[in-house]
This record gives sequence, structure tokens and C-alpha cells, in this order.
Amino acid sequence: MAGSRLKVGPLRLDVVAPNHETEDTNSNSVVLYGKIGDSNWLLTGDADQQVETEQLQPQNLAVDFFEGGAPWL
Repeated sequence: MAGSRLKVGPLRLDVVAPNHETEDTNSNSVVLYGKIGDSNWLLTGDADQQVETEQLQPQNLAVDFFEGGAPWL
């Protein structure tokens, strides 16, 4: 859930979504955000447009690189 942190060696990624569970599996996709090298990365998996609109856009994340399956992000 949002607010958790994944730490692997020097890499730290924050879970920024989902902030609640739903029955829709795409809305439950874990979205990670963090610094890799000197760049900010957003990794969205299969998060859908509703997740972007309701959970990600309000956070105003500074993103240099994006990796995700959803074409609308």
C-alpha cells in the first residue's frame, strides 16, 4: 500500500499507489517512485487511468523517467 518503502541495497523506492484495495486488479497494481542514479523514476505496472487521475496526479511527482504499461500515463 501507499506509504510503504522498498529497499534493496542502496535503492529505495516508495510505494505511491494504491492507497486502498479495490476489486479491479489494475487499480491494485503497485506503483513505485524513487531516485535511480540522478533521475526520478515512476514505475506504474498495470495501473489504470483512474489510478493516475485520483492517486498520482494529486501528488505532483517530479518524474524524469516513466515505465508502465498504461498508455495514458
